[in-house]
Parts: sequence; structure tokens; C-alpha cells
Amino acid sequence: MKEHRLLTTRDTMDDGDRLLTAAEAGRFLGLQSSTIRRMTYAGELPVVRPTGKRAVRFRVSDLTALVRMRSFPMRGGNDR
Repeated sequence: MKEHRLLTTRDTMDDGDRLLTAAEAGRFLGLQSSTIRRMTYAGELPVVRPTGKRAVRFRVSDLTALVRMRSFPMRGGNDR
């Protein structure tokens, strides 16, 4: 007999759309959650408000884009 299970939100969304809390976003970026909150209030991080005004979540794809935007290639030692 085949077993049936309910699909969860996690089953139906890819990793880029997954929502993280400020603490999880901090761990993802290697930053303190207080830094994440400061960046949020300064408008440096896009947020999703799933339940209203106070609760905020962060898309993994937005955090990855932030890392790409703020990263730059390292120069080799032979460029002098």
C-alpha cells in the first residue's frame, strides 16, 4: 500500500524562496542578528512581512544577492 503525506511549504518552494528569521539570516551571512536588524532598519536588506507589520523574514535569494553585490574578486599577487 502506498503511503500518502501532506505537502508542506518547504516541499513546494525552492531554497531561494525559503524565509529565514533575523537570527538565521545572521548565521547565513556570518553576522550578528543585531547587525541584521540594523541593516533592515537602514533599508539595506529587503524583507518579507508574513504576518503583518512587526514580524520580518529574509529570503535566502535576497541574502545571496547581497553577498554577490558586496563581493569583489581578489587580486593576484602578480598584478604589480
